[in-house]
Amino acid sequence: MHALVLFRLGSSLRGTPLWPLAYLLKSLGIVWAGADIHPKAQIGPGFVLAHGPGVTIGADVRAGRNLRVNSGTNIGAMRMTEPLDPSRPTYIGDNVFVGANAMILQDCHIGDGAVVGANSVVTRDVAPLTVVSGIPAKPVRTLDKPFLGRQE
Repeated sequence: MHALVLFRLGSSLRGTPLWPLAYLLKSLGIVWAGADIHPKAQIGPGFVLAHGPGVTIGADVRAGRNLRVNSGTNIGAMRMTEPLDPSRPTYIGDNVFVGANAMILQDCHIGDGAVVGANSVVTRDVAPLTVVSGIPAKPVRTLDKPFLGRQE
C-alpha cells in the first residue's frame, strides 16, 4: 500500500513546479516498500500490488483499470538488443493479472482480461482474454471472461 500511495502522490505532481519531488517519492517507495514505480507511468484506478518487493514499472507503461501485479515483476523493461525508446510505450489493458517474477518487455501490448503467468517473459503482444506462460511467453489458454474485475 505504501508504494501505491507514494506512486499516486508522485504522479499527481506531473505538470506542476513540484515535479522533482516525485523522484524523491519514488526513492522512498523503493526503500520503504521495495517497489520501483516510475512517476511518469500511467496506471488506472484499481491498481493492486500484491507484494511490492522487486516490482519495477517503467516510465513508458500505460495501464488500464484493475491491474494486479505480484512480486518480482518487471513491466516496461528494455530489450537487450535495442536502446530504450520512450516513443514505444508498453500498453496493458483492463483487468490484467501479472504473475510473480514475470517480465513484460517494452513495446508489448497486453489485451483486456489477459493473464501473464509467473516467471514468463512477454516479448510479443498478448490478445485479450488470453493466458500466456513461458520464456518467451506463448498462449496457453483462452478465457471466456476476465479473470479479474467485477464479477457479475
